[in-house]
Amino acid sequence: MLIFIINWFVIGYPPATFWASLQGSFASIMGVSARVAIASITAFLISETYDVFLVSRLSGGVLRRVGYSDPVAMTIDTLVFIPVAFYGVVPNIWLLMASQLAVKLSLVPMTMLAVWINRRALKYGLAIQQSK
Repeated sequence: MLIFIINWFVIGYPPATFWASLQGSFASIMGVSARVAIASITAFLISETYDVFLVSRLSGGVLRRVGYSDPVAMTIDTLVFIPVAFYGVVPNIWLLMASQLAVKLSLVPMTMLAVWINRRALKYGLAIQQSK
């Protein structure tokens, strides 16, 4: 809510004389920033809620669960975020969604590697604590 109030003041306040020619561009950028903030929060809540739900329902090891749940959550995040943030602003919204999704899905192996390293480090830490 605060971001909407700040944006409203920033956009609505009369510009300085040297800034008058840039006010239109500035207003369009600041107007989108509130949409990006709302889209970010909305996409995060929806995708992470589904991610937790899916991980808790899948059986098997943690890497298997992450490998199945992360791509689904990333897809949901993209399908929610891009339209809420940029519908009517970006001309080819489908290309933007496809490219963002391709980048996110290419990071799934790195996410799985990070989970594996973290799990190994935590088990190693527990082994040291138990031996003392």
